[in-house]
Amino acid sequence: MKGWRGSFTGDQFFWQISYPGGRRDERKNPFHDADTKAKRLSGQLKAAKHKAKIRNLHVPYVGAIVVMHGPGSTF
Repeated sequence: MKGWRGSFTGDQFFWQISYPGGRRDERKNPFHDADTKAKRLSGQLKAAKHKAKIRNLHVPYVGAIVVMHGPGSTF
């Protein structure tokens, strides 16, 4: 989870952040890291189910999401 605050612009690869107070920064779009972690967790859950030889257990869907939740954050 990230605690970025401010105004965000960008594309699928990079985000430009304008922080309160005027400072600016550029960061890699956090969705890609979240997606990689979600896929890894999903794979680990499926592998654990297979290793335990449990047939009637449903492995839940695991996906990535980025939420803009900070006060005053805009995109």
